[in-house]
Amino acid sequence: MHFFNLIFAPFVFIVKQIFLYSYNLTGNYGLSIVLLSFAVSLLLLPIFILIEKTKRRNDAIRQRMKPLADEIKRCYRGQERYYYLKTLNRQHGYSPLKALIPILSLLVQIPFFIAAYQFLEGYPLLEGVSFLFIKDLSAPDALLGPVNILPIVMTVVNLVTAYFYTRNGNTAERKQMVVVAVLFLILLFNLPSGLVLYWTMNNVFSFLRLFVTNPEVFKGRSVEKPKVSESVSGLKVRVTSALPKLKKTFVVVLVLAVLSQLNWAISNNFDDFGLRLILALTGSLVITFMVLLAALAYPYIRNMLKGVEVKPVFLYSIFFFSLYFYLANKYFYLGGDNSFGFISLGLIVCVQLVLSLYFIKAYRVIGNLYFGITTVVALFLLMAQLSSLFVFITHLPISLSLAGVNVTIESSSFAKIILPAILFALLLLPYYIRINAIEKIKPHRQYLQVLLLSTLFVAGNIFLWNPLAVYSTFPENFMFSGLKVLAGGVVPFLIIFSALTACYFLIPKGYRWLLLALLIATLMLFTIHSTLLPIDMGTLQGDKFEKPSAISLPQYLYALDALAAVLLFGLSVWLIKNRYVKHTVFALIILNGLTITQSLYKGFKSGNFISNTIANRESECQIEFSKTNRNVVYIIPDMLQGWSMNKMMKEDSTLRHRLDGFVWYPNTLAISRVTNTSIGPLIGGLSCAPDILDKDKERTVSEKLSNIKIDLIRRVNDFGLNFSSNHLTYTSLPDSCYHNFLPEWHHDWDAYLPKIGISSIKDNDIDLLQCNALFFSVPLALKSAVYNEGKWLFGSSGKKSKSVSTSHKHQFLRLLPYISTAKEEKGNFILLYSMVTHFPWNTVNDDGTLNRDVSPYENGVWTIDQLIAWFDWMKQNGVYDNTRIVVVSDHGTHWRRFDKEIEIDIPFRNYGENTLPLNYMLDLNPMLLVKDFGSQGSLREDWQFMSNADAIEMALCDTISNDFPQDSDRILPAFVSWWTKDMPSSNAFSLEHKYMVRKSIFDANNWTMVWDKHKGTIVSD
Repeated sequence: MHFFNLIFAPFVFIVKQIFLYSYNLTGNYGLSIVLLSFAVSLLLLPIFILIEKTKRRNDAIRQRMKPLADEIKRCYRGQERYYYLKTLNRQHGYSPLKALIPILSLLVQIPFFIAAYQFLEGYPLLEGVSFLFIKDLSAPDALLGPVNILPIVMTVVNLVTAYFYTRNGNTAERKQMVVVAVLFLILLFNLPSGLVLYWTMNNVFSFLRLFVTNPEVFKGRSVEKPKVSESVSGLKVRVTSALPKLKKTFVVVLVLAVLSQLNWAISNNFDDFGLRLILALTGSLVITFMVLLAALAYPYIRNMLKGVEVKPVFLYSIFFFSLYFYLANKYFYLGGDNSFGFISLGLIVCVQLVLSLYFIKAYRVIGNLYFGITTVVALFLLMAQLSSLFVFITHLPISLSLAGVNVTIESSSFAKIILPAILFALLLLPYYIRINAIEKIKPHRQYLQVLLLSTLFVAGNIFLWNPLAVYSTFPENFMFSGLKVLAGGVVPFLIIFSALTACYFLIPKGYRWLLLALLIATLMLFTIHSTLLPIDMGTLQGDKFEKPSAISLPQYLYALDALAAVLLFGLSVWLIKNRYVKHTVFALIILNGLTITQSLYKGFKSGNFISNTIANRESECQIEFSKTNRNVVYIIPDMLQGWSMNKMMKEDSTLRHRLDGFVWYPNTLAISRVTNTSIGPLIGGLSCAPDILDKDKERTVSEKLSNIKIDLIRRVNDFGLNFSSNHLTYTSLPDSCYHNFLPEWHHDWDAYLPKIGISSIKDNDIDLLQCNALFFSVPLALKSAVYNEGKWLFGSSGKKSKSVSTSHKHQFLRLLPYISTAKEEKGNFILLYSMVTHFPWNTVNDDGTLNRDVSPYENGVWTIDQLIAWFDWMKQNGVYDNTRIVVVSDHGTHWRRFDKEIEIDIPFRNYGENTLPLNYMLDLNPMLLVKDFGSQGSLREDWQFMSNADAIEMALCDTISNDFPQDSDRILPAFVSWWTKDMPSSNAFSLEHKYMVRKSIFDANNWTMVWDKHKGTIVSD
């Protein structure tokens, strides 16, 4: 939401400066908030005066127009009425939009309110600071336990202001102000008291502002008072008529009370029986008096209920807001947000009350049977709602038995309370619609065009165009073509397209405009979310986003999102009612044309639209070893932590023996903390460090790394070996460069699946692209439901799943012993790059099921086990001794992606945020395991100072022990760099710092920063 931050940055700056200046004056944070509110109100006072003057001028024009407008509405209907009213407005220089001018008084304050929210909500110095009766300005006041007093005071001030402001005006404006007051009560009820104090004082100053802008509202009004004698005589008549029934009521209540006391006395004793009879008599009199008051009040209540009218636009909007915040609460990332639940509950209760009143009103126009059935179901839902509310508040379970069925409610949440309320509202909504019939609009001949074009954009963007555009940014990551992306989306696209078209023809003609308005609003909302204001979730790593917590946005953004949805629907209705259908069709044609053209252009430009150059490469589909000549296996497990080997050896006493002939280099430094800057040195050595490659300003990063890989192939051929490799990220080479290309998966390998415990394997990458498009399109409240913590809509809700997009890379490691042969005459250099050890971390069981979200350490253990199984195959087939094996990771584990504690012991020392952060030291600690030709014996450790950029030299040297002697004065570089989306097409790496390290990577004192992106060279290398 950087766009919002950009917009509100000036307002945040103003609020911050006023607040800090006020604190310098007062030395009190509470008074500073009061002064901040006063300063903002004073700053906006000229605008309020201008708005009020404009409102009065427009009110005068509207009053002059009213008789003529009423006459037109009485005499004309449909299009004639519309054009006559339009002409009348033009003659008087009046626009219906000017009726929204009173709302401007609130709208001009909203940016400052949001700015105050952003500043005060996260201002650390307010924690624990008290002011007057407020104990902590950074938390709700909680003066009455769960009930906060300050928001109620704020609402009272709001209502008083609304009363005086509309005292001489119309009641419709008063209703709007009351609704706004209630909404702010709900929105701010659980927010920090410092922010509520700011808005409360803002309301106080708004009331005082009336003395400047509207002094006439404080003048007395002449109200004709009813004659006392008439009121008293009418009351006497009603009381007299009710006396006979009251006497019967008193007798019945008194008899029941006496019998209850007699029963108690018989069961216990008669010591205080006389006193109990007096209490029974007194209680009966009180109950009778209450019945009398109810009888007297009934006619007034009945007339009041008959007079209650709530316009559909308000009811439907409140209902939508309640549904929106219910979804926001239910699907909030990593658990429900109670503030959203509280807002939704407050709104849905208002909807329930209104619908209940209209249901009672509709009693005479519906049959007794339908009324009775609806009443029973409604009462059942209401009981379920109240029961869940009771359990939520008291934490006491409820157990009931209904018709032999035991019902137990042991725990509750806002979602469980709100769901019965929503069903209650949906049950009674038809009766409200019956009284407030939805307006019919005669269909326009271009309605069908609007439907088809809107559906083409909404469904096409999710299933076709957005997936193709995302695919085209990095087609090397996928094993299929862009054409297959489109083919995979055709079926769901046609289903949605056909369903909406069928609905259009099934809906009565007069109501088809509703479906069109909904589609147009959805289209605009999807465009805003996916194109104009996308959330920065980072990269999609496998089936998880790099920054999933970015979904947890501030509450005010959810409120703005819900408001935007309502306003967009209102705009859509306005377009249809005012017959802007041709304009809408024209706009939709342009929008669809731009989207489709841009997507297809990116697809063709990627070079993988018709066929994927990687997926369609000719391959022998086997990893070839020679028994008579040397082989080299060079494995790059992405993000595998080097120091994790220490814990593995402690937990598994057999590991040293299983890694027969290997040497582990613990004191190894990664050339960089991310893959794009490590790949070059991993296949080209230290001479291909990123700062050296950056000197080439002509070629892109992808071209530079591809050329380094070509040089590697030449070196391998000079070493007398063939070259076999799978796809190495950020590189792209023609088929002629490879002796054997290893795909991510090949259909020939399906025959081996039963040997590893599974019958079939499915590629869900196309589904993932479609879900990704849906995620960025839907409103904020639904994003977490679509993402589903990385399981997405098609995923399993559990921790295990057989059908996941990440299964290919895991099953490939398990298949290594089955797709390897020892029949080749010439030796082979086998380069395997694996993303199995990269975030998100998963493992696969022996039956093929995938365990989601394991720890990085557990994932590393599983990976080493799969590699050892391949090494065992080499031993059994006589190619282990004549094969050199290098296992080297590009960098260490990014433990920040792991929600829990680091699972390995911390060997580093002297680190700190002001010197060298621990995160960098972990990131720059790669795995380096090497087995030389003919090497035997248990795994041993070698503590000489190494770089993972040494690995390729170790792989292609004659003898490792002679070419890599101990050098106590060795100094190695390490780069702190970052990944960016345009990295393959950029001509430079995103470098932040450069360190020079000596002797040991485990002591931060050995690290010296020599270059900083912002400061340049600090010390000479």
